[in-house]
Amino acid sequence: MLTEVYEGNEPFAFISYAHTDKDRVFPILEKLSQLHLRLWYDGGIEGGVDWADDIATRLLDCHCVLAFISGNYIASNNCRDEITYAIDLNKEWILIYLEQTTLSPGMAMRLSRKQKIFMEQYGETEFYKKILKAPAIQFCRSEAVKKTKKIFYTNGYYEGEVLDRKRNGKGEMKYTNGAVYDGDWLDDYRHGHGVMTYTDGGSYDGEWVKGRFHGSGTRVYKDKSVYKGTFSEGKRHGNGTLTDADGTVICAGVWKKDSFIG
Repeated sequence: MLTEVYEGNEPFAFISYAHTDKDRVFPILEKLSQLHLRLWYDGGIEGGVDWADDIATRLLDCHCVLAFISGNYIASNNCRDEITYAIDLNKEWILIYLEQTTLSPGMAMRLSRKQKIFMEQYGETEFYKKILKAPAIQFCRSEAVKKTKKIFYTNGYYEGEVLDRKRNGKGEMKYTNGAVYDGDWLDDYRHGHGVMTYTDGGSYDGEWVKGRFHGSGTRVYKDKSVYKGTFSEGKRHGNGTLTDADGTVICAGVWKKDSFIG
């Protein structure tokens, strides 16, 4: 169960999902909550409250609907009722497809003009960026203010955005060993897109997750050889190409945990 269900008067997103999908949906909602989105879902209904009346009231009051589409969702009468009522209210929609889902002709017609995000098409960082960039969701973001500060640490100093006493947002970290990171931060981790410049002349420009290379990126090594491709947990993993300093291809294809496998 999520710890925060929004109950205030600011614009919020109504979460429409099939209860059988909660193990997939709740981790996403937890992350969106950490990113300061105001969310309401039916886990917030108090005991003794009429379920249908409360759902209808929340749909009436919400700014937009964030729906998690799946086979379970389409099979749910409650979910279909939410769709019908929200469309009748002319609410803005963001459809998150948890999986490839075949819609009935009628539902396909009703949802044809709604914004769609197919989860399987994105890495973790880009998936959340895509949601946060949706115009409707902008109004549902918390008013928590990111302040620009200069903070000194034992291993260097940071200048950039801070939220809840942690590096959050855009910022630059200059390390005592001469390395410099300039990019996105989340809860004191290098997280999102960023560029790290090392003292040996190497660099990394790409996606980060919790302080490690993860996603698409370009790594320049001290001998000026270059790897361009995908990373996982700090290692070359997936499709990528390694070239030498002159641009000659050394190997191109599939990598696994830093090893080229063909």
